[in-house]
Amino acid sequence: MSKKKKGSKVSGDPRKRVAAAALKNQQKKELCPCSSGKQASECCYKNGKWNKPPIKLGLRKLPPNTSLEKCYLNELNSCVSPLSREHIISESVLKVLSESGKIKLSGCHGDNEKTITVKNLVSKCLCTKHNSALSPLDESAKYFFELIKEYTKADCGKPRQELFSGHDIERWMLKTTINLAIAGYIKLNNVRMSGYLSIDVSIVEMLDNPMYWLKGTGLYCIIEIDEDITPDSSFLEIHPYYDEMGYVSAIEFNIMKIRFMLFFVAPNESSFPSLKTSVYRPRDIIIKWPKSDNYITFSWQDDIEHNCVVMRNI
Repeated sequence: MSKKKKGSKVSGDPRKRVAAAALKNQQKKELCPCSSGKQASECCYKNGKWNKPPIKLGLRKLPPNTSLEKCYLNELNSCVSPLSREHIISESVLKVLSESGKIKLSGCHGDNEKTITVKNLVSKCLCTKHNSALSPLDESAKYFFELIKEYTKADCGKPRQELFSGHDIERWMLKTTINLAIAGYIKLNNVRMSGYLSIDVSIVEMLDNPMYWLKGTGLYCIIEIDEDITPDSSFLEIHPYYDEMGYVSAIEFNIMKIRFMLFFVAPNESSFPSLKTSVYRPRDIIIKWPKSDNYITFSWQDDIEHNCVVMRNI
């Protein structure tokens, strides 16, 4: 039987803020939810907030070698042959989304939903060295989607929490967008894209340095208020958005019926009505069941206030 999930931002109710503060005091005395095995206060819980450092990819520090034309990081001049047969969407993530070896993909070609065999979602767009250098992002994304799948599946009867660097999830989505464009899954007017994002975007810098992302760019979680959502672990919908010059300026991922938008340039909210019910770089995605609250917590290295997204199972 499907569950009804209601999305909302955390209210400004003082009682809820007090409860949230009490929860954080309890959390810092427990093991860190980053899975390090250390006490939270000795690990990622500092100065009253979570601070999990983003993964250091070190793309600019890779030893020089050569430049392969079809590797989209060839400007680094550190390519190593051959080109890898890279999964357009990380193989580890596809395994989470698909137990049958197939996924339902919609939105890329402007087509209706279609079922695609996972093994066919591959492209030679990275050399083996750069594919390996970006693989830590794949592992972080895999665990992230595993938790969404687990937390929305059933009420376990006790609270759970896991901690991520939000910048790692943003960079995985950026990597996936590039792969999709180069492989021809993102098209404008049925014309295959070159793989370029907005003309103002430096792919290498945004992958290598989370601090390079400009204010207003990055991850938005779209809240579906009073809408029935039945998580579908094999469902993947992708919608690209283009600027006036035909470059990809943003992309929407609807994964397991949970919507995320990633902006490569700061959005004009009047052009994206769905942003009115969105949370920019959420602090937590809280999946509430009658007997448990489940937290997917994000750490962000910026100076803005972050709100929560709440999904209630009734």
